[in-house]
Amino acid sequence: TTFPSLAEMRVDPKKVYSFLSISNKQYTKLSVQAFKHLTIEKIQLVANRIESLDERVFEKVINLANLDISYNLLENVSLSNLVNLTYINLNNNELKVIKSRSFSGLNKITNLYFSKNRIEEIEMDTFKDQAKLIDLDLSRNRLKHIKPNLFATQRSLKTLDLTFNYIDIIFRDSFKGLLQIEELQLKNNLIKVIELGSFNDFNSFSSSLTLEFQRIKELEPFTFNGVSKVQEISLNYNLLTRIRNQTFAGINYLSRVELQFNKISFIESNAFEATIKSIYLSNNQIKNIENKTFQSATSL
Repeated sequence: TTFPSLAEMRVDPKKVYSFLSISNKQYTKLSVQAFKHLTIEKIQLVANRIESLDERVFEKVINLANLDISYNLLENVSLSNLVNLTYINLNNNELKVIKSRSFSGLNKITNLYFSKNRIEEIEMDTFKDQAKLIDLDLSRNRLKHIKPNLFATQRSLKTLDLTFNYIDIIFRDSFKGLLQIEELQLKNNLIKVIELGSFNDFNSFSSSLTLEFQRIKELEPFTFNGVSKVQEISLNYNLLTRIRNQTFAGINYLSRVELQFNKISFIESNAFEATIKSIYLSNNQIKNIENKTFQSATSL
């Protein structure tokens, strides 16, 4: 069924509304005239069956800042004419590709949510105009990698959630530009390789770095160079076979390292920095520990 115009629903277009909810109605389409000349700040269209959005649906909506279209069946989206938007929720839809012009010109967006779609690709320059973006959720999709420089303009981004995807490699410039990042969620991917320099822009990042449930077999020395303020790193449930000298070099405040449930059989001397107070190594394959293995970890 098609959602009719607000005039047919006896909503007065001359009034100023703060919130409109049209949820759980099983609508599959929105009429181009649906919200014509409506002055409103927030529209909620949650849990319908909307499959597509005509770009013109919201073009006459004045002052729209918050749009929630979660729990629908959207396969594509383009909202480039809603210049006052600050919040967009597209969780639980059927999106596969986010086109580069989907949010073109929307330079006020601070919160953008795509969790539980089927996203396999994000085209370059998709987030080019979202310099004020603070919170981005791409969890529970089908992403295999993050293209270098995809977030190059996201210098205000504080939270990025990439959990439960199929990411198998972190490129050197995958996170380039994230100068203010405070929380990066990467759990439950298929990461095998982290290229050197991947965290070069993470000088403000101070929360724990969690890389659990991946497929990491090897970590190069200085892999985590850039995350100098991180205090905890968790690498539980990977395929690590050894810990190399200076793997954690450059992390000036690191105090806790978790390496449980790997296949570690050998730890090189000077593998752990002097600031580290706790190391967790249970459920590995360690048979021998040399005298100098923990010599550098003077805070243990």
